[in-house]
Amino acid sequence: MVMALRLATRRSPATTAGRLRHLLAEPAQADPQVTADLRALHAEVLLQCGDLDGALDASVAAAHAAGTLHHRDWPRLITALLISADLAVWAGHPHAVAACDSTLSAFTGLDRPDPDRETVAAALHAVAVFHHTDAGHGYTLLDNLSRTVPQGPIDAMLAAGLAAMRTGPRVGGRPRHGVPPPVPGGVLQPRLDTTTAAYLASRVHARPRHDQAVVS
Repeated sequence: MVMALRLATRRSPATTAGRLRHLLAEPAQADPQVTADLRALHAEVLLQCGDLDGALDASVAAAHAAGTLHHRDWPRLITALLISADLAVWAGHPHAVAACDSTLSAFTGLDRPDPDRETVAAALHAVAVFHHTDAGHGYTLLDNLSRTVPQGPIDAMLAAGLAAMRTGPRVGGRPRHGVPPPVPGGVLQPRLDTTTAAYLASRVHARPRHDQAVVS
């Protein structure tokens, strides 16, 4: 079901959002793990529809659903937290740094390491620091992270993020048109071997709550 809805989102995010609202409004008879996946997907689809506030609210519900599973499912919880952190960064939310910190902390609960998604989470943390705390420190964090990643799609994503930091957040904030690329390692884009190089740059260019200096 989740895969079918993910594919349908490419054709019509609004239709998929409506379908997800219907599914999530049904009596709680579904597998709790499936429900957690659907709530995480719902948050991402709402962002694709341009409903940022709805997406933020849905991401809170997704994290709650994943965090209250009977047997702690760390991979699902990380998916929900990663989506929530991504939305906080995209929105310029004042708690973006804290959301990224929580996501990174969750990786300690995994039985098996998930280095690629942990790299994405660390990159988002660097962007949040760049936006809200110290632009120079955020750049240094991302630059140091990039030196630990082998050449490939994730390396290209980090390089594009660093280039975006050097030019600074886009004047006027995020673009008015177009759909933001989904976070790698989420539900919409679960594969990290095909990571969109422009993803991290789009988050750097998202307008923060306050002005940031350009990193020279």
